[in-house]
Parts: sequence; structure tokens; C-alpha cells
Amino acid sequence: MVDFIQPHLSNSGGSIIPEDYQRLDIVKYKPIIALDKQIKRQNKNDKQLFSLKFVGTGSYASVYRFKDDFYNQTFALKRANKDLTFTELNRFKREFEVMKKLDSPYILKVCTFKEEDNEFIMEYVDQTLQHYIDKNNSSLQFSRRSRLVLQVFSAFNYIYSRRILHRDISYSNILVKVHDDNSTVIKVSDFGYLKEPESTLTRQNTEFNGSLNARIKVCGSR
Repeated sequence: MVDFIQPHLSNSGGSIIPEDYQRLDIVKYKPIIALDKQIKRQNKNDKQLFSLKFVGTGSYASVYRFKDDFYNQTFALKRANKDLTFTELNRFKREFEVMKKLDSPYILKVCTFKEEDNEFIMEYVDQTLQHYIDKNNSSLQFSRRSRLVLQVFSAFNYIYSRRILHRDISYSNILVKVHDDNSTVIKVSDFGYLKEPESTLTRQNTEFNGSLNARIKVCGSR
């Protein structure tokens, strides 16, 4: 077939298909061009098992951590409690949806939601602001304290700019990520009690739950 079509091929402008050309059925093929810059990831349908280690529990969910060997990184898994009401479960799912849309270095990153198990994977940070203060309070310089406070204000200033009320601000829901160079980054987590203007998941005049809600106020900074 290649010998037959050869005389009809043109160097440019396309080639005319001869009238007596017969259809060629391909029974087997393989690519002749391969990209040299590729990455191979295991098929998403292949099940991978990870050992979960308990981190803590709250009103609506429990949190575990696990090591992903492919990424060589530790992640956190937040799993909804089995006894949640329909409204509480919707609030849990809404927490993931809202956090997925937020893009700030001071907001905890979430990855994927598993509908059948009502759980989602998120960034893992190993200590709360409360733990960080208890451990380092005597040695924290004023400059580092002020940077942490400014990060907290920046986080909530961004959250409020997206017309979201966190409603559960506490030392345990503000996490601290410490890097190898000893730099620290605030990560706001736990949006389970969030309130949006159009949401019907919370009622009017309901009380805030976080221990810092009565103290923290974003007034702007220079």
C-alpha cells in the first residue's frame, strides 16, 4: 500500500487521494513518537492502602495523617463522623468546597473529596498555634510574634474579602507550619462553622464557637 500511494504524494499543499485507492484497515498500531519529558502516575483506579494515624477529633469529624509514598509527603485525612445529621453532613461537604476555592498561603490546602466515605485529604501541619506558643513562648522574639499576628490578620482579611465568616477562630484552629530554615507560616483550618451570605446551613443570630472570636478584629494594617 505504501508503494502504491508513493507516486501520488506531493511535497507540499496536500496530496490527492487516487480514485482506485482501497481502504486500509489497521489491525494493530503503536506510537512512533514518544515525548522525552513525561511522568508516569499510577492509574487512579488502582487502590493504594495507607496506614492512618489518629491526630484528633472534633464535633463533626476525626483527623488522621498518612504518608503518601509517591509524593513522599505526609497528608491529613478528615473523615466525617458516622452519626452526623443531613444538615451537619452538608456543612462538612461545604467546608471542603469553600476551602478548595480559597487561595492563600495562610489557608490550609485541601485536595480531594471522597464522596462514598465522606472524607477529604488536605495539607498536613503538625502543630496548632496553642502548641507552638506553649513550646516557644519564652524564646519568641517580638519580631517573630508580630509576623505571626500579621499573618493571622492577613488570613482573615482575605477570608472576609471572600464574604465568608469563619465563626470558629481559636488557637487550635490556627496551625503553624515550621520549615527547615525555622521560618513559620500560619495556616487557618477548620471551616466547619463558616457562614456565607446566601447560606441556609446556619441560622441568624447564632453564637460563634471559637475562643478568639470575641478578641480578634481585623482593622487593617500599614
